[in-house]
Amino acid sequence: MKLNPDCVRDILLLIEDKIQYPGDEIVFDQEIPFNELSSYQWHEIRYHLSQCAQYGFIDVNAWYMDSSVSVSDLTPAGHEFLADIRSNTNWAKTKEISHKVGSASLRVIAQIAAGVVTRIINNQI
Repeated sequence: MKLNPDCVRDILLLIEDKIQYPGDEIVFDQEIPFNELSSYQWHEIRYHLSQCAQYGFIDVNAWYMDSSVSVSDLTPAGHEFLADIRSNTNWAKTKEISHKVGSASLRVIAQIAAGVVTRIINNQI
């Protein structure tokens, strides 16, 4: 399956919004979809949750066959990446550069996003 960076961003934003306290969890379930992810099919959400977990952006409590995934929080790397892409302007610039360089891996997108933020900071100094 092709990686969809917008799906990754939407998942991270949702987790950050729903997890309010230590010990909370969010359950992504095929039968109880989130409105915020309504533009994605369940198999896309599950795949991108897996990618986020493998890349170290989220802490997963459990995978329940193909029907649901329990997530406890974003990791520090997930928080950092989300901070870099939260702004719609930063996200649009990150995607534009990613498209120009022809790479949409999470590693490259995270590097580009950090570079976009660094450039904005340097322009403010």
